[in-house]
Amino acid sequence: SAYAVVYVDPDRYGDKELKSATVNKLRQTIRDALLKDPNLAPCLLKIAILDALTYNASTTEGGPDGSIVSVILSKDAPSSVSYLKPAAESLLEMYSKVKRTTETTMADIVAFAGAESIESFG
Repeated sequence: SAYAVVYVDPDRYGDKELKSATVNKLRQTIRDALLKDPNLAPCLLKIAILDALTYNASTTEGGPDGSIVSVILSKDAPSSVSYLKPAAESLLEMYSKVKRTTETTMADIVAFAGAESIESFG
């Protein structure tokens, strides 16, 4: 069996009110993107799943760290993920939009985007 190690810094986002504001802003940014293009939903979910599945038990590296976005957007990206490029670009746009005012990582964006895709469209 594989074990993932996740390091969470509970103080990263500040006090409870600031945490709530960050989560709400992130969710709204993702929902706005999904309303603009509902076809992103299944792709965002797939990216979140692929990101989590990058965990390598023998090296204890990878996992849900947001690195899948750079893999999808790279020149050497496997052709099997080329259809995810518009969704990855959308994640990058969301990241740059919320990064200006919050301490959000790409891992946060990818995970929330997958969750919001399910919540918004079932």
